[in-house]
Amino acid sequence: LGIRLQVRGDNLVVSGEVASEERRATVLEIIREHDTGLDIVDYIVLSAEPGPGGPQHEQIDPRRS
Repeated sequence: LGIRLQVRGDNLVVSGEVASEERRATVLEIIREHDTGLDIVDYIVLSAEPGPGGPQHEQIDPRRS
């Protein structure tokens, strides 16, 4: 999980992955508090599973070749 910020012209592009809608809202709120004068473009996605071992992750056995 992580957030990336990138300035593209007059836009501040916010992308990355968060565990919940609440966290997404918090990230955007903090960015808006800093009034950069840029338009915020939100490309934040919600993770399907909050951590390793979920359906989107594969466990690797180091003993297998």
